[in-house]
This record gives sequence, C-alpha cells and structure tokens, in this order.
Amino acid sequence: MILDEPVSGLDDIVRQDFLESIVNVIQEEGQTVLMSSHLVHELERVADHVGILEGGKMIAQDTIDRVKGSVKQVTMGNEIETANLPAQDFALEKGQISTTVTIYDFDDDKLARLKAVGADVLEVTDLPLEQAFVAHVRRPTGGAA
Repeated sequence: MILDEPVSGLDDIVRQDFLESIVNVIQEEGQTVLMSSHLVHELERVADHVGILEGGKMIAQDTIDRVKGSVKQVTMGNEIETANLPAQDFALEKGQISTTVTIYDFDDDKLARLKAVGADVLEVTDLPLEQAFVAHVRRPTGGAA
C-alpha cells in the first residue's frame, strides 16, 4: 500500500484513528505500507523504517532508532575552539550557558574527538525523529555522506 500525505488536513481524532488502523493492517495482515508525509512526528508513531529525501536524493535510510541515533546533541559546560572539528561532522550552536554541538554519524570516536579539543561534555541526547530529520537536511554537506 502506498500513501502520499494520508493524514494531511485531518483533525487530531481522525488522524489518530487513521494511523492506528494503518498499524493494525500491518500487524494483522503483514502488509507493507509506504507512507510519504511532512508530518514527521506522526511517522515516528507508526513506522519501523524511515527514509529522508532531500532534493530528490536519499540522504538517510534505516530503522527509526538508527536514523535518530545517527545524530546526537551534545551539551557542554564550556565553549571550545572549533577549528579542528570538520563542519560535515560537527555543527556548533552557542547557547547562553553552555555550547551545544550536533554530531552527525555519531560514534564514540567523534565524542572522543570533541573531548580532545577541550569539551566538558555534560550530556549526550538522542533526538526525536523530527529533530533528526531537520539535522540531516541542514547538515553542512547537504545531507549524509
């Protein structure tokens, strides 16, 4: 089954009922449903896998947990020198109290690299799918490598 923006224009109650019925079809009948939607938070409730398209190119595709886990928000208690951090892997946003860094294709090596340039890491946060989507699309290289 292929659905293009199936919940667009529906009120909250009907949208919730519709999405629950899609989940029931998948569970009871073993059907595959391909759904295109700009309402990313709705997809998170019903999908197992997600693909992110940008400019007609697939820039991320995997299970929802892996797509969400590939981009992390790191909160630091200090500001750091960013010259040694490649923009395609690290996006820095200065806050009033701490500096927040978005790490793309997150792994322990990139976290260690951040600490090596003096970061006092306070917290590593998983992003909801909608924020991960935005991070992938706004990635300085124009999407995933």
